[in-house]
Amino acid sequence: MPREGGALALDRLKRAEDGCIAYRTSRPLPDGATHLFFTGWELLRHVESLVLHPQANLTRLHGVFALDAKLRPFPLPQADAEPKSLFR
Repeated sequence: MPREGGALALDRLKRAEDGCIAYRTSRPLPDGATHLFFTGWELLRHVESLVLHPQANLTRLHGVFALDAKLRPFPLPQADAEPKSLFR
């Protein structure tokens, strides 16, 4: 189940009277502020840091296929090899 609110909760965004975008924080900040104010470009710059680059590797390999696995250099069965039967 996804986390409520996600990285940026859209229901917390409101346009302020002066044209800035106000983001209501989930908890008050240490200085007591409950809203962060951004211009459009500032908000885009902050949201951009949350988006992964297209070349980012999203696949994590574990076990024998992990990059540092001790068994990784051993050859895997080839497709043209005759499969061995467990029962004779």
